Amino acid sequence: MPKVLEDMSDLQRALVLANGKIRYDGLTPQTLQSTPSTILTLYLMDKALPQTAKDMIKNETDARGLSYHIDAVAKDDLYLRAKNLKKDPEDQWPVLESALNSKKNPADLAPFADMIAQSAPSATLSTQTILKVLGALLAAQEPLPDYWLKAAQKISAEKPIIYIYLQAFHSLTPSPQAQVKVEDLQKALQNLKPEDSGQILAIIDCLDSGAEILNNPLKVYEKHSALTLENNYVMPTPGLNELLETASDKKQIGITVMAVLNILAAKPDNMYSETVRKVLYSMLNVGLIEDAKQIGSETIASVLNKY
Repeated sequence: MPKVLEDMSDLQRALVLANGKIRYDGLTPQTLQSTPSTILTLYLMDKALPQTAKDMIKNETDARGLSYHIDAVAKDDLYLRAKNLKKDPEDQWPVLESALNSKKNPADLAPFADMIAQSAPSATLSTQTILKVLGALLAAQEPLPDYWLKAAQKISAEKPIIYIYLQAFHSLTPSPQAQVKVEDLQKALQNLKPEDSGQILAIIDCLDSGAEILNNPLKVYEKHSALTLENNYVMPTPGLNELLETASDKKQIGITVMAVLNILAAKPDNMYSETVRKVLYSMLNVGLIEDAKQIGSETIASVLNKY
């Protein structure tokens, strides 16, 4: 069965999964060792997965460090060093700072997020370090601690992008203290490329419809007529769009998830704002609220990380 699934498209796999047609006969620890990680993840999404097969698959995903989509976290040298120094925050901070400087994608810092959130370094912090911290905490959906809120507010005049981070924390994480004035947020958004500000507003619109910024004239998304492939937008095919809408309307979680994963597989931080809205609304419609917030948080962190 693994080879058959490998030869399928993502949409075909979604249909097989949704209809409970995945077969696990002949599955052994040896065959799992050569099974691609994407197929192992597909197995674990199957509600009909037999317990004996689940145990074998879980052993293999754990061995690869795939749990919670964190690749080989357990083998990350910086993670191990930081974890071992957890009892002494001052000794731990240089290791965490090293991780912040060596990881390019905010989502890659997820294993360090709880340690970063608990840190309160006495050393002088650079603007870049504070921005990295905000990206790491947002991507991991960690509430913004008071220490890092104050550190961010101190440099907000120098780096207006801070206001966008704070609004994202306020909208997508339990951080009610991360208040931002609409005029400050608007100015910060105007410093971004139109497609990036549109994408961020689309995410906030879907996941925090009460945000005050949405009552502002800046909330104007590009229309389909203005978009071409030359704009470097990532847009799903008509067939994938239709599948996402149908699966969402019919509350088909499996197909909705696979369609979403297929759309996000290319460049989730460079999607047309209406695609972002469609993906998130589809997830909300089938009850995947926390997953939608996670995708929204990671996407905003990834977009802001480009500046």
